[in-house]
Amino acid sequence: VLMAVDEINQAGGIQGKKIETFTLDTQSKAPVSVAAVKKAIERKPFAVFGTIYSSSTVVNMSFLEKAGIPQFTGSEAPKVTQQGNKNIFRSSYHAGLSMQKAVKWLTTVIKTKNMAIVYVNNAFGKGGRDALVNLLTAKGVKIVSDVATEPGQTDFTGELARVKTSGAD
Repeated sequence: VLMAVDEINQAGGIQGKKIETFTLDTQSKAPVSVAAVKKAIERKPFAVFGTIYSSSTVVNMSFLEKAGIPQFTGSEAPKVTQQGNKNIFRSSYHAGLSMQKAVKWLTTVIKTKNMAIVYVNNAFGKGGRDALVNLLTAKGVKIVSDVATEPGQTDFTGELARVKTSGAD
């Protein structure tokens, strides 16, 4: 975004006006994100580019919607655009579309019959997990292990042991 702004400004801006930017660090934490978005709204921006962490976007997008400020996001949780917010614009596929591609590969190339799913317990992880489970079960794939992990978790020994003994392909 900053490189594009520099390029536009060097070319004279938009209709002769330079674009002004500022950045705020959300630390990929939902509460910090809400505070950052509220701070951004006070500055009355034309648009907000971010956040990209789905859990942050889900909790902050309503503030921007109420302020009438468009938000461009890379967040992929289906929940982001399923809430009917007319001010949110996604710059990448949502997890449901991404998972269609994964399921096609899993069922036609790998020929998976028994699947273990390990996902992170947040908006992005749950959205992707739900889409994957629905698409796989519709194709006749049995989910033999369904394991949630927590954001920031570093030890997956127990989760991997469950997957190993699950009978997954």
